[in-house]
Amino acid sequence: MIIIPLHFDGGSTEEEHDIAHIASSIVARTLCGLFFCSAAVRQTAPGPGG
Repeated sequence: MIIIPLHFDGGSTEEEHDIAHIASSIVARTLCGLFFCSAAVRQTAPGPGG
């Protein structure tokens, strides 16, 4: 899990909202990429019977 420590000193709620969207977008794309890579590896790996 990725935790991004952010401290807002007098920033607007809109700025905080934008930063949260950017951070969640980065995390979502990373997880999606890992999911597809692991699915591809599972398809090419031999099964339990060889």
